[in-house]
Amino acid sequence: MNASASVPGTFTYTPPAGTRLDAGNGRTLSVTFTPADSTAYSAVSKNVQINVTRAPLVVTPNSATKLYGDPLPALTGSIMGVQSGDNITATFSTTATQTSPVGSYDITAALSDPASRLGNYIVTLNKGTLTVTKAPLTLTADDKSRPFGYNNPPLTGTIVGIKNGDAITANYSTSAIPMSDPGTYPIVPAPVDPSGKLPNYVVTVKNGTLTVEPPTITSAEGLLAEFVTSAGVAGALRSQLEAIQQAVDSDNASARDGALKAFSNSVSAQIGKSLTADQAAILIAAAGKLQAETTSEKARPPRSAQGSSDGSRQGSFRP
Repeated sequence: MNASASVPGTFTYTPPAGTRLDAGNGRTLSVTFTPADSTAYSAVSKNVQINVTRAPLVVTPNSATKLYGDPLPALTGSIMGVQSGDNITATFSTTATQTSPVGSYDITAALSDPASRLGNYIVTLNKGTLTVTKAPLTLTADDKSRPFGYNNPPLTGTIVGIKNGDAITANYSTSAIPMSDPGTYPIVPAPVDPSGKLPNYVVTVKNGTLTVEPPTITSAEGLLAEFVTSAGVAGALRSQLEAIQQAVDSDNASARDGALKAFSNSVSAQIGKSLTADQAAILIAAAGKLQAETTSEKARPPRSAQGSSDGSRQGSFRP
């Protein structure tokens, strides 16, 4: 109110000037004028009715992002329109948890109004979005090696990035078989996901390498020791293997071919007796791939061969 008079005096307002009225229709404002000259003039009062409309109040959560499996971030937002002195605040929440799968989740606001002032506002509660994004997951196969003719060693590797204790493991495979030529072969990891959690990850696969080493006389003798249980047969075949190696070391192609033919015939004669057809093929192939020994290899006596507990063939290797 802004009252005025044509003579000196004072105005008294009810409620006092500066009072913030609650929203509603028909609010009464009163003013009393007391003239300075009360002899010539009398005091007078006046009432007026006003409608107090509600103020707009807008609450907006800030959108946020997190990786799958990470803790929820602090949720924040803004409140626009709170009038001075009103103790109105907001908290923000979401239905998502640390373990929630990849996707979008609402962020909502709840108002705290200990002085019951919200009746004076037209409240708009907006929503934000919490986006759960895929977490990185890396499968890495370990490098391995073995001699020609032997079973592959156990294939292993590592998994980095599993969240929430998800039951994700990996299998590792390679195309190499005992008869695969010397060379390198990829070891490929493949995730195993019985609980269907992989859609929550960006999966990176890093292959390892299986190196099939050329056969040596000691690795060939190791195969022979595993395959043949008869000491007499094993001893005769070992002598023929050594004859092949001596011919290779002396670079005598004719002697090598003759010794290899004799060994092949002897091995083939043991098929169905001391050897299976597959074992015979491996022995003959290993003998045919023997290379010249280095000086250090010749100087080291071979160690006896034996089968390993995991079924792979572990020969007597020179380190």
